[in-house]
Amino acid sequence: MSIRILIVDDEEDIKDLINQKFRTKIREGELVFDFATNGADALLKLKEGKFNVLFSDINMPVMDGLTLLSKLKEMTFLHVKPVMITAYGDMKNIRLAMNNGAFDFITKPINFADFEAVLYKTADFSVQSEKAEEYKQKYISYEQDLIIAAEIQRSLLPNKFPKHEKFDLHGIMKPAKQVGGDFYDFMMPSANELVLVVGDASGKGIPAALFMALSRTILRANTFITQSPSLCISNSNRLLSQDSTDAMFTTLFYAYINFESGEMRYVNAGHPRPLILRDNKAIELPSSNELVLGIDESFVYSDLQFDFKSGDKLIIYTDGITEAFNAAGNQLGEDVLYQFVNQSAELNIQDTVRFISDQVFLHMEGVEQSDDLTMLCFQYK
Repeated sequence: MSIRILIVDDEEDIKDLINQKFRTKIREGELVFDFATNGADALLKLKEGKFNVLFSDINMPVMDGLTLLSKLKEMTFLHVKPVMITAYGDMKNIRLAMNNGAFDFITKPINFADFEAVLYKTADFSVQSEKAEEYKQKYISYEQDLIIAAEIQRSLLPNKFPKHEKFDLHGIMKPAKQVGGDFYDFMMPSANELVLVVGDASGKGIPAALFMALSRTILRANTFITQSPSLCISNSNRLLSQDSTDAMFTTLFYAYINFESGEMRYVNAGHPRPLILRDNKAIELPSSNELVLGIDESFVYSDLQFDFKSGDKLIIYTDGITEAFNAAGNQLGEDVLYQFVNQSAELNIQDTVRFISDQVFLHMEGVEQSDDLTMLCFQYK
């Protein structure tokens, strides 16, 4: 890549001196020089072309070097780095130039060894500055994309929970980044049945969010095909395994609840075991913890069954809750979560979710969230 240099000086012999001194590098295309006789002429050239370095004399007719320097500050799109040329010992103008944005200075008569050293140092800084600006713009664009992705992801998660005489339901999902791999969902495939889903796609950020969206879409489609949790998950797993790349997978708890009879049939695919709060005491829901989705398309899942009693609460969560770290480096753990669940026994379902999540974040106080936090709570009336 050529280094482009603009020389601004009203001395007539400066052009010949530069071309003679750097003739080999000019011929090889390493250095490309252009010339202007005053600041006004230089501004026109700067608007027409791209330069890495500008060498400008301070004392010139029409527009002097210090005025040119002030104009450069207004041209914020430029990455050209200005180097001022002044008489030896002219400290007043040197200080004015440096205070107004000059990158460096050289003195007259020009020492070409010094000129060349300053040229390459300044050009390198100019190139790095331009790259930094490109990265900044890419980052801004990336952040804007993330904001849109986060809005799309939020729109995929239900934010209105049904009010029903037979059950209460509430949930929360807090991604560690702007987007995450955790998700919850619920569906009512018939008048007396409710499907609950909580999943955790492997990884974090955009890859996890994309795999989460794929998992949710496939699960929803299969939910309305069959009333068998094991068949729904087996079918979904086959499709996810075929589409999975880079060993992506999803842990999942999937439950089919008949809220007339209180019967729940469910599958746990490598997910943390949900809790049942019964008679003011948290107990672990029996689970075979079968294989995660997306690894083995031939795996066949099986149903388990649980019968609710009036007042029972089901708390489904992701491992971001039990593995939340505090400032001492300690995880929350299952035992502490059990305590929080027990302490929420007298609360309604919305306050249960709020209380437990608040306690988790109090535990994490001062520590950045390292994983997505998701919880879905169901209470049988």
